[in-house]
Amino acid sequence: MCGRFVQVIDIELFVTRFGVKRPGHITVQDNYNVAPGDLAYVITNDKPDELQAFRFGLTPKWAKQPMYLINARSEGDLNKEDRPDYSGELGIINKPAFRTSIRSKRCLVIANGYFEGPKKEKLSKPFHLYKKDKSVFTFAGIWDTWANNDTGEVVNSFSIITTVSNAATNGIGHHRSPVILDKRMSANGWMIHCQWKKF
Repeated sequence: MCGRFVQVIDIELFVTRFGVKRPGHITVQDNYNVAPGDLAYVITNDKPDELQAFRFGLTPKWAKQPMYLINARSEGDLNKEDRPDYSGELGIINKPAFRTSIRSKRCLVIANGYFEGPKKEKLSKPFHLYKKDKSVFTFAGIWDTWANNDTGEVVNSFSIITTVSNAATNGIGHHRSPVILDKRMSANGWMIHCQWKKF
């Protein structure tokens, strides 16, 4: 699971690193604790050369009211025991909330780090995980667009895809990990810093 993450806005870095256009105006500010409902920059498959500000917490197109599905479990309802060696079917393709997005609405979620806690204490005992060189990386995400039929408001939102624990999350006693897309990333490239304050 990934319930909180850090996004430090460096437009010039984003332009160089991800090949996106510089936005006409900045709509997202630095956020050291991106929480459900907050805006964050993503890069979507349908507009790969743009930075877009989407809400953290997916609301599927068909939903009758706003939802905040922050994580999309890659195994779906499979691997209920959270075995780190699971290599079976990716059940996400069968989950009603995610099955359309995983096929056609994918995104990169830009991050500088994320917060996770042990399985029992969760974010009441958070750890800050980030790359040793403190460089930016991306989570694999999915997105959707929802319209409020009562107000006409249109909301673009996203979830972070999660998978079995990696070396870093396993090291703090957590059973899940966000899917991190960085070809240079390895378990040895991560720092873990304990944050004892509550959110």
